[in-house]
Amino acid sequence: MFSQIFRWGADFIVRPKVRLAAEFPLSLNKLGWAYIVSFLLFLLGSFIVPGVFLGLVWLLAKVDYRIALPIFRLIADEEGRLYQHVNMTIVVASFLCGFGLQVKYLSRKLLAKDQSWRSILSLNADTLRGSWCGATFWAVLWRALGAFALIKALEMAVLLVLPPPVQPTAELAKTLFGGSLLAFGLLAAIGAPVFEEIVYRGFFLNSLRSSLRASWSPTLADLGAVLFSAAVFSVAHFQFNPTTLLLLFLHGCVLGELYRRSGSLYCPMLVHAMNNGLSVILLAWGMG
Repeated sequence: MFSQIFRWGADFIVRPKVRLAAEFPLSLNKLGWAYIVSFLLFLLGSFIVPGVFLGLVWLLAKVDYRIALPIFRLIADEEGRLYQHVNMTIVVASFLCGFGLQVKYLSRKLLAKDQSWRSILSLNADTLRGSWCGATFWAVLWRALGAFALIKALEMAVLLVLPPPVQPTAELAKTLFGGSLLAFGLLAAIGAPVFEEIVYRGFFLNSLRSSLRASWSPTLADLGAVLFSAAVFSVAHFQFNPTTLLLLFLHGCVLGELYRRSGSLYCPMLVHAMNNGLSVILLAWGMG
């Protein structure tokens, strides 16, 4: 009995059932320039909102600086509620605008191939119907809970040997309260998981995996795609503290492998949401 359990466990780890389809319509070569353009659109979208805000402040100052100056002082007062609300509104709008433009552009590349990006990215749970635990919801949930527990175990292992990470986002969250903190929490627990999983797992991992399979063995290509996409995911957060980079890389590895094994983008999205949501709750609890 124990030998059977051991063999089952070994097969689960070393030779897992891969449910994610490998036939992605766009190879990395074809999607290379598209990624560059989409990243530039992300940066453009991220700067549009603060640019418009600064433009309005400048225009108001040109009309009558006596009106603009008191308003600007209120906005610049870091202890005031107006500063919090304006700052958080700009952050949320910039994130949604940047990622929105990026996802829209990439999805148009798929639509140009007459492909449904919902089905091609596996933004469904079709592969999990009839799997262990019966209903689709539970099939997604138990996989997400297992991956979430693994992420937390890896975090604890890393923090035993490395210093705590520097987290500018957490420092920002500590300054928020009320509606601003709620907006930040919704962005972290819903907006980021949806958009980041679509971009980094849905598009990037899929196209890289499909490209590598042309010259590598399927297993090696899949693992290479998971590792490389995790590296890009970690660097793209622009937090270059060694501990933070390693933790983000490990998160990306777990999320990518979960996506590959489950064949559903819902699974890494849910894990991402659970991880970010817990971080926001702990920050809010610590500030309470």
